[in-house]
Amino acid sequence: MADQLNDLIRCIGFDASTLYPEQRKRLNAFVAGHKPGTLMELHVYPNVDTTAEESVPTGMVAHYTPEATVDAGALSDSLFEHLNVVMLTPSETGPASKFDDEFFSRNARNLPEGVQQFSDAPLEGSMRRVETNKDDRAWEAELGGKNSFVGAYWRYRDDSMRNKDYYLVARSTVPQVVKDYKLAAAQTKPTYQDLVSHPEWIRRTGFGINGAERNTNRLLAAAAETFGVQVLRVNDEFSHLESANHDPVEMAVPDWSQKTHSIRQGTLNGRPAIALSYGVVPANECATGTGGTDDQFYVVANPYDGMYAFPISNIAHLRAAGGLPVDTGRTVPVERIPVDDATPYRGRTDGVVWEGNNNNADMHPDAFRKVDAAFKASMKNMGWNAEHQAGRMIPVGVMISNAQLIRA
Repeated sequence: MADQLNDLIRCIGFDASTLYPEQRKRLNAFVAGHKPGTLMELHVYPNVDTTAEESVPTGMVAHYTPEATVDAGALSDSLFEHLNVVMLTPSETGPASKFDDEFFSRNARNLPEGVQQFSDAPLEGSMRRVETNKDDRAWEAELGGKNSFVGAYWRYRDDSMRNKDYYLVARSTVPQVVKDYKLAAAQTKPTYQDLVSHPEWIRRTGFGINGAERNTNRLLAAAAETFGVQVLRVNDEFSHLESANHDPVEMAVPDWSQKTHSIRQGTLNGRPAIALSYGVVPANECATGTGGTDDQFYVVANPYDGMYAFPISNIAHLRAAGGLPVDTGRTVPVERIPVDDATPYRGRTDGVVWEGNNNNADMHPDAFRKVDAAFKASMKNMGWNAEHQAGRMIPVGVMISNAQLIRA
């Protein structure tokens, strides 16, 4: 059959029969694009997204032979991405002494003043000081990636659904660092093992991971400043200071952090392997295994429906799955979503802002999968317990990226 999945592809947590022909075609093409013996297995998850024709599919983990040469084109454009969460505590005095939805939605319109989709001076790979892996120039945080956002959410404290807790959440990477990283891989042709063990590539990879985390935490600090709320902050000690009289840039300290597009060393069926994740958080980073509140795992639904936070309830299932999807995945290419007709967007944009005057395709009701019964069942198969009503996080003041905008 023309749409038969390649033997190297395994579907995790869901049935392969639910894949559309176009998804099968794109996944098969991804596998076929590798030299024989390079790709050991491709694990596909319920958030599989093959809609971006110019980019690598997401919602999957690719396991590579360590000695194989890196295919730079197969590296994720969202490499190093983080999803970080801060739980907010009301101030004792001042305008943030009591939180409610209106407090955040009223201030959401000010987010674009403190947060940029594309910075004029983003972090770049060329800013890495080779001797220290610190910045050698100043830079400004940005949303950057097409799935990036920052803002405020609320969720019920428990299933009694009487009291609310509020959170700041940011998802971002450092696109210019990723671009430089992929270019260096194409030029120098490292092996996959080199990415995690060669001294120079350890520093390059570390700069990307650290840079994305810092960018995300700077976004959280900028959002806190916009809303006038207090979050724990630290100095960005890797930042470049023009003079000793300048203070380091501050960034928020998250309560939860998920690395969504990563490179890690491991094994597959008892053999050494290098795993590249695309929108999937590795199992050993999904939960602490204590069964406590720190075991929360966050899944991004879409800008309108918000997010879902539930605990890990079955560690054995999680380990067998190898990881969990960080989002639901897109269902329609951005280019095919109509933005001229305002009708589908009515009533869906309260508390959500973005740069540009157009309708944002990500707010369209058909842009993403829903966290529906089928998705929850798949996630439960992988150890995520979505049985409580208190798990949904509602956006009340969020800035999202605008896929129609391009970097100047």
